[in-house]
Amino acid sequence: LKLQFLYFIDSKTRMLPNTRVEHTATSVRGTVRFHGTVENSPDNGVYAGVEWDKCEGGKYDGEIFGKRYFTAPPKSSSFIKEGKLRTGGDLSSALVAKYETAELHAKSLLDRSDEYNKMYEVKTRVMNVHLPKAVQRDSNGVFSKLVNVSASGMRVSTCGALFSNFPSLTDLSLSYTLWSSWAEVANVLGSLPRLTVLSLAGNHFEPLTEDCGKVLAAQDSPPLTSLTLTDTNLTWNEVVSLATLFPTLTELNCSNNKYKNIWLKDLPALKTLRLDNNEVQSWNDVCEGLSGLGELTSLHLSGNPLQSVTSGVPVPPKLKCLYLRKTAIADWESVDALAAMGVRELAMSDTPLTNKQTEHERRCLMVARVPTLEVFNRGVVTKNERIDSERFLVRYYHDAEDPPKVWDELSKVHGKLQPLVDIDMSPKLTACVTVRYLFLKQETPAVVNVRQTVAVLYSVLCKPFSLDPTSVVLTHVDPEVAGTPHERQSLTTHERHIHTYRIKDGDFIEVAAKAKEKEEEEAEAEDRQ
Repeated sequence: LKLQFLYFIDSKTRMLPNTRVEHTATSVRGTVRFHGTVENSPDNGVYAGVEWDKCEGGKYDGEIFGKRYFTAPPKSSSFIKEGKLRTGGDLSSALVAKYETAELHAKSLLDRSDEYNKMYEVKTRVMNVHLPKAVQRDSNGVFSKLVNVSASGMRVSTCGALFSNFPSLTDLSLSYTLWSSWAEVANVLGSLPRLTVLSLAGNHFEPLTEDCGKVLAAQDSPPLTSLTLTDTNLTWNEVVSLATLFPTLTELNCSNNKYKNIWLKDLPALKTLRLDNNEVQSWNDVCEGLSGLGELTSLHLSGNPLQSVTSGVPVPPKLKCLYLRKTAIADWESVDALAAMGVRELAMSDTPLTNKQTEHERRCLMVARVPTLEVFNRGVVTKNERIDSERFLVRYYHDAEDPPKVWDELSKVHGKLQPLVDIDMSPKLTACVTVRYLFLKQETPAVVNVRQTVAVLYSVLCKPFSLDPTSVVLTHVDPEVAGTPHERQSLTTHERHIHTYRIKDGDFIEVAAKAKEKEEEEAEAEDRQ
């Protein structure tokens, strides 16, 4: 098992500026800003000046013993001996070692099972010890069937012989590694002609200079459709320069980067843009900067200090999905502007506006004020719910001195309904559903308490068959919207209340095993039965 760690350590690697390193004792990561002799040090020795990723991770700001070697924030840097730092190894070797270790572990368990059989003269089945076919080598010793690989968190920084060992990769995550070189990114792109999904999140790269851009552009770009640049140190200009190298991009994730001014063009296929947890404040600037994205349908701005949404501003023509959680929106005029846009899917919670109402009031008012809304906070808006919400809005603003414009329209449809007095408007307590255990090929009726959390539902539905709640996934199936994209929704947010998924009488809840080989699922089903 120790073999899997050998590729991490390369003590002979020269620590040039911008090299990413990890402290051997604390595993804290940083970037080398200086490497050389530190004057007036006790031994006049060679040190690496490292700026740590986490602020206040050191004692210095790039100056020591009266001389400045680089500039960094206060208490963010250290001068440290090279032997106390690790640099990254090559990706291909790391992945080979990862799957070789898994093979050795599976073989060890099978050998132990054979010894048990011989000793006690019984025949047993050892569960969960064979590798999925996708991560088994072919006759040439190559992982030719492996298409989805994650190197997230590994201490890797170079490409290695990636194509020789993993020629079929289409989805690769290099999140939070020690990657810093654009030349090595270019090597990855040149090695994987089928690559469609790439994540570079959490890496601190060297500046994307004109020369680096030429190296990247010189590669025959794979048909990349998804690129993740979350939590990197890239400027927005660098993001634009990088993204425009891939005209096939349909999804771009640039969250957690402190961007204020956003503009983007020359991405004719882009449909989803994620800008969560940045510093975007102006809706007008966003619309102006993205107006050239003719195919953009989904925009994520949650966690930004966005003040309002204004009407009359040209927006991308196909933009219909907006995510505005934890913004600074505080007025209903912004919601009316969203209605004028014809928004179909909206997420808005934890804002000054929505925090003024209960969960039920917030949902009803949003649904009623945005007539095109099909999904709100992940819950599908049904025809009956829309009618109930419109009637709720008429009652809600019945005695208001200045009701919204939509109130007059809805009053003509539903009449000027009087406010309900002493009526419990909270969600229904239970729902009669049918539970489908897919891998057991069984169905059973159940009464679900919809005011409980999803975590409780997992426990309740797993208990009859002694299932591990962490090994299954629940899916809500709404027959009312059969044949639409909203027919099925995964119940994955465990702290969320069940009623927010709009589960009602007559719906179905499917219980399925998490991503396993078909034969393994069948074997487990036989054992449980």
